[in-house]
Amino acid sequence: MVLEWVLSRDMQAVLAIAADHGAVEVDTVAKTVMEIRPASMRDVERTHAIDESISDQEEKIARAIVWSDLKGIPARREVYDALKQGELEARSRRNGRGDLVVIERDQWLSLKFYSVEGHELALPVDINGQQLPLPNSFDDYLTACVAVDATPTVWPDPLFRADQAKKRWPAAKQQPGQGGREPSRSQDQPYNPHMQASELVTKVSLTSGHELLVGGVLSKPTVQSRPDGISDKAWARHQRAGELLGKYKNISAIARAIAREEPGNVAAVRRDIHRVNAALSKKS
Repeated sequence: MVLEWVLSRDMQAVLAIAADHGAVEVDTVAKTVMEIRPASMRDVERTHAIDESISDQEEKIARAIVWSDLKGIPARREVYDALKQGELEARSRRNGRGDLVVIERDQWLSLKFYSVEGHELALPVDINGQQLPLPNSFDDYLTACVAVDATPTVWPDPLFRADQAKKRWPAAKQQPGQGGREPSRSQDQPYNPHMQASELVTKVSLTSGHELLVGGVLSKPTVQSRPDGISDKAWARHQRAGELLGKYKNISAIARAIAREEPGNVAAVRRDIHRVNAALSKKS
């Protein structure tokens, strides 16, 4: 989530990723229940790097390589620098067990992120940045099967201080809407040092419909004109999302349904929906 914020400064996109943690997708038609895989750092980078509106594969790959060199790698480096300098605090459970503790800033001199099945692991590396041999599998660290004092230490799914991230990478100033009112930003609450661990990341039940609120309300595209700067594919996805709104209860489920139809990348579909919603909000 922190990398998404660094790259986009889009709180709705960050909240959409947060809502996927611990959530499930219920398909009432197929009568199936499937655990939703949250977007990892690697997924976030892939979504930003790959422009699906480009049909030529060589051009698409070239664009992804350039994006990675100019934006992706520098963004990761900024996150590491903030952690090493103590400007961004991360908390995790040592080897996936026990209580959440702060990962000391000096530890980040020899830690690197590794994405695996929607999870993020902070793994120990040597002086050359190569991962140290681990005595256990990644799954063991993710399921609390490793002793808390076992070494080398692995830190599964670190949580980051939102207030520090927004201070280090400020969001672009929003323009007042009609009537001079600033948009409501109820999510920008000050950090509470006494918060419980369960409050660090909000898990939203997909059956509650709340993700639709935090993820951006879908408006019917058939009664609105397409905003400037919105691609044909993004607009088509938004129109299709409007058609599926009655069938599915949240944006993640809608994005997955559209991705299965195309087929396409779920994160990219969801991002297009959010992008059109934001453009329509500015237009209104």
